[in-house]
Amino acid sequence: MAPEVQTEAPAAVTPSLRESNRNSGLKLMIGLVAPSLALGGAYWLWRPGRPTPMPAWARQAVATIAALDADFEAGRLAQDPYSRRRANLKRQLQAERKRREAGGRT
Repeated sequence: MAPEVQTEAPAAVTPSLRESNRNSGLKLMIGLVAPSLALGGAYWLWRPGRPTPMPAWARQAVATIAALDADFEAGRLAQDPYSRRRANLKRQLQAERKRREAGGRT
């Protein structure tokens, strides 16, 4: 007796065209959404901080430097005295900031 030979192809060997298109759409959606989420998350983690208001103790020094700049720009002050005085005021301001950051708040 000869063995039986199956002549019909199995019913679900390959996915239908409709399922294939559905998977392509899903892959496209994942391909677009995943990088967008990654970029959004990266921006949220590394976004620039908000500027903080100027401390009250620094306002007078900054106002003095601004007035000095205005006098120089208006021609009421020569370059050398302006540069020396401005550098001195900035040094004082930076020293005060460092002192306060170190914990010597008085």
